[in-house]
Amino acid sequence: MVSWITINTNIVLALGVFVDPPSGQIYVGDQTNNRIVRFDNMSGTNWTTYSTGLNSPAGVFVDLLQRVYVADRNNNRILRFDDMSGTNLTSLAGSPAFSGPFGIFVF
Repeated sequence: MVSWITINTNIVLALGVFVDPPSGQIYVGDQTNNRIVRFDNMSGTNWTTYSTGLNSPAGVFVDLLQRVYVADRNNNRILRFDDMSGTNLTSLAGSPAFSGPFGIFVF
C-alpha cells in the first residue's frame, strides 16, 4: 500500500533531495526560491529554511556530523555550514573549478 503526503511550502523546483537516515530529516534544494528547506518529518508541520546568498542551490548533502553541504549552482561554489542558521559557513568558490555545480556527495 502506497500513501502520499503533500507538503505545501511553495517549493517550485526541487533539484536536490537528501534524507538524513539517523534523524529522518529531509533536505530539499529549492532552486527557484534560492533556498534549502529542511523538513523534520513527512508531516511537513516543522520546516526550516536557509537562503542567505544562495543562487539556484542544486544539491544538498548532510554528513555524519550534521554539517550541511550545498551545491550553489549559479554562484559557482560549494558551501558547508554547521546548521540551518549558517553557523561556520565555509565556501569553496571559483569558476571554472566549480562551474555550475549540480549535485554533491561527501564521502
